[in-house]
Amino acid sequence: MTLKNTSAVAHQGSGIVLESSINGQEATVDILSGSSLRSANEILYHKNETSNVTITDSEVSSAADVFINNIKGHLTVDATNSKITGSANISTDDNTHTYLSLSDNSTWDIKADSTVSNLTVDNSTVYISRADGRDVEPTRLTITENYVGNNGVLHLRTELGDDNSATDKVVINGNTSGTTRVKVTNAGGSGAYTLNGIEIISVEGESNGEFIKDSRIFAGAYEYSLTRGNTEATNKNWYLTNFQATSGGETNSGGSSAPTVAPTPVLRLEAGSYVANLAAANTLFVMRLNDRAGEMRYIDPVTEQERSSRLWLRQIGGHNAWRDSNGQLRTTSHRYVSQLGADLLTGGFTDSDSWRLGVMAGYARDYNSTHSSVSDYRSKGSVRGYCAGLYATWFADDISKKGAYIDAWAQYSWFKNSVKGDELAYESYSAKGATVSLEAGYGFALNKSFWSGSGEIHVDIPATGTGYLDGRRS
Repeated sequence: MTLKNTSAVAHQGSGIVLESSINGQEATVDILSGSSLRSANEILYHKNETSNVTITDSEVSSAADVFINNIKGHLTVDATNSKITGSANISTDDNTHTYLSLSDNSTWDIKADSTVSNLTVDNSTVYISRADGRDVEPTRLTITENYVGNNGVLHLRTELGDDNSATDKVVINGNTSGTTRVKVTNAGGSGAYTLNGIEIISVEGESNGEFIKDSRIFAGAYEYSLTRGNTEATNKNWYLTNFQATSGGETNSGGSSAPTVAPTPVLRLEAGSYVANLAAANTLFVMRLNDRAGEMRYIDPVTEQERSSRLWLRQIGGHNAWRDSNGQLRTTSHRYVSQLGADLLTGGFTDSDSWRLGVMAGYARDYNSTHSSVSDYRSKGSVRGYCAGLYATWFADDISKKGAYIDAWAQYSWFKNSVKGDELAYESYSAKGATVSLEAGYGFALNKSFWSGSGEIHVDIPATGTGYLDGRRS
């Protein structure tokens, strides 16, 4: 039977029933050239000794999410540049086999637990599950014989957490060969430390196939990798792990014996960018009285009295570099700050002391970059912000600045922040907060040309928080 450029819908029963009244007769079905076949139940209902089905440049799907229901016999399905939706079921009879081959950008969305005898994924994609929502209902793909990958892709969903996390899984009772990329989507997991790893692929036979992480896998503060088990009992299987191999120690994915040295968790590198952004928001506009001091004194040409300027400008730039305690993340940051202020009111309580009350405003920016020595990924962060505030200062001796002094200021600041990790979209978010500072000290002269403060007390109370709009950071 050949269907070419045909659109067919089976509202009741199966799409195609493969059954012969003559023993030993082989059935052949070709679904070709842009055909579309939909069924209320299974697409292929098979109870023949031998059948061959070819699907080329076509689409087949089942409202009941069942692609193949193989009751009896040998069924071979070759799909080329086609889209298949539905699970594959097979009888437990030892003489019942289903051989499925996907090639040339074909996709198979299995929807539910499925079983095939042999599976070949050649430049094609298999979606183990693609359910909507954050909660994962684990789906299992069982291959009773062999699996072959040739630049194929397996999509799985895992609630990324510890070893016991819910996950889709591929179970291969036979051998594996070739190379397959694995893409893992987090199904609402918040990340947790793994000891042995989350098993997502198990192999009973010869495990010669290589399964490679297709893109970053992360949750919470942890970065996950796709690795083989490294004990004799588990080295055929593949696990999602977030620990770093420790020299001198022995980790044991899936094994029963404990590692001799506790492995170090692999941290998600964006943590460095978020920490750098937070540190910048809380410190860029923090200052001491010394940062505003050094005003110019001059003789007023009209009154012939000594006066001081009422305006001040503070401009600084800086570079910082630091590592986390595990030595995995190295962060560097570059900052620039410009603050301008003016005394609004001045006066004194005695002939020698003075006080001043002023306003200030500022602009600052900080750029940071974090690199992970373990994963080799990078992230970038940025902070741009403004501030406005008031300050008040009192000197016991306005001229020499010797003796006691008190300085207080309060300011409100607001920031626009962003973080961009490798393979991820930009995340932008706002931050705002208030800072209050109180400084007191006592100045004295060491010699005729130098004086300093002693007994100084300086207290800053910053409070900066992040803001979210419409459920997304913006």
